[in-house]
Amino acid sequence: MQRLSKSVFKKLPKLKLYLDEIKNIYQLLEQAGTDSHQSVQLETADHNFSSIDELKNLSDEKIHYLKISKSFTSSTHSTNTYISVHFEPYNAFVYLSEDSLESVGILAKIEEILLKTRSRLSFLTRFGFIIFLAALAV
Repeated sequence: MQRLSKSVFKKLPKLKLYLDEIKNIYQLLEQAGTDSHQSVQLETADHNFSSIDELKNLSDEKIHYLKISKSFTSSTHSTNTYISVHFEPYNAFVYLSEDSLESVGILAKIEEILLKTRSRLSFLTRFGFIIFLAALAV
């Protein structure tokens, strides 16, 4: 008997991402799989990029839609695995074509990267609120 793999769709919290977080997710997907010839794809609503450096050139523009994806051969299975991370104005999610140990591990790492972002933003929001209250007291 062989276990059938299932696809995974995971909704993410809405976040404001910075280039560092995008770069961390990009590098994580670069390391995925055994095919070194498969590259990570970056896509906005208007552009396709072949590297993270090209995305840096849009630093003046606010990006409302971003898709980071990679198709690769899993190190544990001989099947092709596809992972995509989507960031939209009111929606963010990760899609895994299979629930292999490797791809679920990548999902956990992506969530870890985004949790750090969320923690940093909530700290700044709380700290900013305290400064606002202090300014009112004066």
